[in-house]
Amino acid sequence: MTPIRPLKTVLKTLGNPPRLFKRSIAAASVPVILAAIMMMSVSAVPVFALEADPDEKERLENCERNLCRTVLNKDPANGNLSCKISKTWNRSKIKKGAGTKSLKWGYGDAKCNLDLKLNRKQVQIAMSSKKHKVFFDPHTITCQVETEGGTKPVNVTLNPTLKFKNGKVRKVTLKVKKIEGPTMLRSLIWSTVNLEKTLGIFHGQMVEEINEFLHHKCPERHG
Repeated sequence: MTPIRPLKTVLKTLGNPPRLFKRSIAAASVPVILAAIMMMSVSAVPVFALEADPDEKERLENCERNLCRTVLNKDPANGNLSCKISKTWNRSKIKKGAGTKSLKWGYGDAKCNLDLKLNRKQVQIAMSSKKHKVFFDPHTITCQVETEGGTKPVNVTLNPTLKFKNGKVRKVTLKVKKIEGPTMLRSLIWSTVNLEKTLGIFHGQMVEEINEFLHHKCPERHG
């Protein structure tokens, strides 16, 4: 695992004063946030910016349908749900989302790919049990982020856990294991991960979005 550079070292490298710390790391937070969004909210309609795959929207919709059929007990609880999905965001969409957290997005567009795998039986148990935890196998999200120096690759490997109570998600733990990419982005992402661990600045939104998907979007669209 890449060592986490001390916060003072990161700030010194960037030339930003401590009071702007949250804004300075906002750009690097996106791969982590996108990873969560891709894994937990596959139903979101993509916004095309970087050249999106021709079947991007179709694959997202298929993945949503298959996941919802599992959630609604319409398919046998056998094996894994498997989806190869991608999402593309334009700069304005990312900037708007960052602004809801009083953060600043300083880069361009972003595109991420994910091979999602999820045990169907665990999902159905979680939806019907008083308490249950769903453990994801390690997943690697591969992203391309536009910067002033060109498009840069950023890969995030995480091992998420969802804690359910009475069929609803109560806690999301991303468990980021490895980050690959340019040194500055990598250092900033690790700092963002630590910020999420200590302050949970994205946790409430993730929990809300997942429960909205499981208990409202799935029944409305695929019930």
